[in-house]
Amino acid sequence: MSGSLVIVGAHPAEVTAALGLDPDRAWVAGERNTFHLPSGDIRELASVSERSGWKKFSPDDLVEPEQIVEYWVEFVRLRVSAFLTLPAATTASIEVLIQENQGLDITPEDLATLSSARVGLGITVQVMSDG
Repeated sequence: MSGSLVIVGAHPAEVTAALGLDPDRAWVAGERNTFHLPSGDIRELASVSERSGWKKFSPDDLVEPEQIVEYWVEFVRLRVSAFLTLPAATTASIEVLIQENQGLDITPEDLATLSSARVGLGITVQVMSDG
């Protein structure tokens, strides 16, 4: 499984300073978009980023959706005030990819933590094809 914290609308340096964590990916408004291949190669696209962004992937040892959400909720819980220093137009979300046969339980307390820091939760369900 995969998961990440994605913050869009603030300059990456501002996010890094506020959260105390370097991103795995970052982009600045007006720059060309890039696509990172599994090989590590980077392809530059013709499109241009409309908003700046910052992305940090979950640690590799977290494989279950609940583990990923718990990790990021705890990260947010420890930095609620830092998230609130980011510009109001900033969008922050925890992004989680789950398989079609998996579930994801999120406690009301965890949702309240995310809400207090203006952090959303995005869930993408990956449907497996039969061939």
